[in-house]
Amino acid sequence: MSERILISGASIAGLTLARWLARHGFKPTVVGRAPALRTGGNGVDVRDSAVEVGERTGLMARVRDLATDVQGMKFVDAADQAVARIDTRDPASVEIMRGDLGFRLRRAWLGTVPVTPGPWRVLHRRGGRPDR
Repeated sequence: MSERILISGASIAGLTLARWLARHGFKPTVVGRAPALRTGGNGVDVRDSAVEVGERTGLMARVRDLATDVQGMKFVDAADQAVARIDTRDPASVEIMRGDLGFRLRRAWLGTVPVTPGPWRVLHRRGGRPDR
């Protein structure tokens, strides 16, 4: 199968989809709006079926190496006294920063999936006029 597929979104979901499609004989190309892969961002919880996907792609060991060391959260009142705590440690899941996960995916699949960074100018017709 050599069907070409265009994927809009060069971050976690777009790169993962492209890699799986390529493994099954498709020819995906990924385009992104940003001129480069974004760094930083919030933590991403990799758990349940995402762990399975990570294992099947061979990336879970790398994800675990970059895991955050957040062990929990504490909520305090105005006097800085703890009023609640949440334990976030779960041996079956991993938290990794969004930018680190995107970087790992791009690096692991470099050369297998073409990625074209933006910025892209998208014209959308609404009422006969393009939006800019």
